[in-house]
Amino acid sequence: MDIRPLLKELKETLSGELDVYDFEFGFGELTADFGDLYREVELSDNITANVDFKAEGYRHIDRGDYYTPPSESGEITIYIKHVDFYDIDGEPIAEYNAEWPYGKENTITINF
Repeated sequence: MDIRPLLKELKETLSGELDVYDFEFGFGELTADFGDLYREVELSDNITANVDFKAEGYRHIDRGDYYTPPSESGEITIYIKHVDFYDIDGEPIAEYNAEWPYGKENTITINF
């Protein structure tokens, strides 16, 4: 089974479900390792994906000045490490393992 279409749909689904508010930087921190996370995702054709991923991020805080209000920008990168795909009956249909260094096929970037 070609896993690439499943990975592509998984990335699109995760991009739609995850946003910057799912990750919290500590007070005053400019970089963060959010660690290993898990999520169960529903895909088309009644396929379920159990996803293990790692998330890291950085942010820039501009304190502004008299004329410019403060602003914050940054990026959170999500690395899909392992996925198990299941059909509607809970039977495994595919598995994906990624090794470091992660590539485009299993990386999602959230800008803010």
